[in-house]
Amino acid sequence: MGFTAVKDPSGVLIVQVEGQLIVGNRQELKTAVQDALERGERRLLIDFSRTGYIDSSGLGALVSISKKVREQGGDLRLSGLNDDLRSLFELTKLDTLFTIADTPEQALAGFDVRRVLVPDLTPSDPTASTSPLRLCVRRVRQPGPSGATVEVSLRVPSDVDCVEEVVDLLLRHCCSGSWSTRRFRFKLRVAIAEALANAIVAGNGEDRTKSVLVRAELLADAIRIHVTDEGSGFDPEAVQEPLLPHDLERPTGRGLFLIRQLVDHVQFNSQGNSICMTLRRQ
Repeated sequence: MGFTAVKDPSGVLIVQVEGQLIVGNRQELKTAVQDALERGERRLLIDFSRTGYIDSSGLGALVSISKKVREQGGDLRLSGLNDDLRSLFELTKLDTLFTIADTPEQALAGFDVRRVLVPDLTPSDPTASTSPLRLCVRRVRQPGPSGATVEVSLRVPSDVDCVEEVVDLLLRHCCSGSWSTRRFRFKLRVAIAEALANAIVAGNGEDRTKSVLVRAELLADAIRIHVTDEGSGFDPEAVQEPLLPHDLERPTGRGLFLIRQLVDHVQFNSQGNSICMTLRRQ
């Protein structure tokens, strides 16, 4: 997972995002673009042809980058979004904020480029985790009125670098059978990643002395995810949808909105420091 930059012969800087753009690496992309602007680059293309996931923090980073590029009189374009990533931009109406092309070649043509040099886009597994697993998972089978329920739980340190690892780990446990569709796995990834990032950053304030409890219930007809932090909580009803025109350039505030759009049911405890998200099996 990382970023590579190639300058094509016409002067467009192509930044390729490999793997994921999430809370743990968004600052690296922002720094790379800022450095490019300081070097005098003004035409930039961010390509997601090898990207499997962008969380709300990654979307916020792109919003900040777009604003910075415009302030410098530059031109920023995006390309290579798969169908799932496109849906995130459409849900948040960010597709109205960015110029998005299907391929790097089409995006470069928008810069009125005649000759292009595109980085090697050999297909790879964009969702593969490159970091070794270092978390302890507890998996138990609980008897229930409609059959046994499998429960998977783990305690996560307040470190945003753990988010990708936790999501990959839970997806392996929750979607190990052949029943799950690609779209279901994507929705589950979004829900876990957004809830966990919110718990670590907003709930625990990235305090390493605190942790986040993540618990998944694998029911016969649904998967239920609980994420609980050690913070004081918040009022989820006070969080407005970030869809008004003057809100589109806000770098934050999209995580809970995405969760509510993609899962079947959302419930908070009275304190507001624990979320329960239910996705029905498809």
